[in-house]
Amino acid sequence: MLQMISLSIVTIPRPSERDYGSFYKWVDAKKPLCREETKFVKYKDDFIALAEKQEGGWFDGVLEDLLSIFPRCITRAILSSPSDRKKTDDEYVQLYSKRRVDILVRLVLTIVTVVLLMAPTAVLFLVPGRAAVKLVVIMVFTLLFSAALGVFTKAKRHEMFAATAA
Repeated sequence: MLQMISLSIVTIPRPSERDYGSFYKWVDAKKPLCREETKFVKYKDDFIALAEKQEGGWFDGVLEDLLSIFPRCITRAILSSPSDRKKTDDEYVQLYSKRRVDILVRLVLTIVTVVLLMAPTAVLFLVPGRAAVKLVVIMVFTLLFSAALGVFTKAKRHEMFAATAA
């Protein structure tokens, strides 16, 4: 019985670096507790995640960070649902709809994919003659496409191979 409890405690997921950093910055900025009571924030290994990790990769986080460049009213209007907007009026907290962020990520990845697939066609059309140059162009863009799949998605090796071969 004790082993089962220990095992279930050990398997509780840890927060991501991004989630922990967000919480740490919020506590530092808002100072909701007195100084002595905030010491627990420095012990990162004591934190657990109450929700499962998102399926989205690091690109979702990078995109959310890039959105902080834009005025808050614009990002809130586009990426926050009405219910998200009602949850907080804190200037340090920005809640985005998971569905809307997913749509934006898919849109950006679709544009990148189309560019990586269409650019070699345009380059091959513009490059005169030499077959060796054309083969190099095809190889470079195939490698870029495969690298983009590996970096921007959580595709498995066989899925990347199938997509690149297609």
